[in-house]
Amino acid sequence: MTAPLLEVKDVHFAYGDAHVLHGVSLSVQPGEIVTLVGSNGAGKSTTLRNVSRLLTPRSGSIVFDGRRLDVRAHAKIFQDRHLRRGGASFRR
Repeated sequence: MTAPLLEVKDVHFAYGDAHVLHGVSLSVQPGEIVTLVGSNGAGKSTTLRNVSRLLTPRSGSIVFDGRRLDVRAHAKIFQDRHLRRGGASFRR
């Protein structure tokens, strides 16, 4: 089996004192299509915002294409988003 394109491990996130992600883990293989399904307030959007680095998790790791996403990746996504007024994008 090949290495996952995206791997999220034990991600925790809180809005202030409200702990909303409790150890989220998932992996996506190249070419795989994945959906997040859940009720309102289940953490779907918060999970995606952490993966795209629009939010920073309290703990855990997010690895995309073999590289751990860090503050520099977050800054680049933020810059692209505001310069183009479009969606966030990853750059290699």
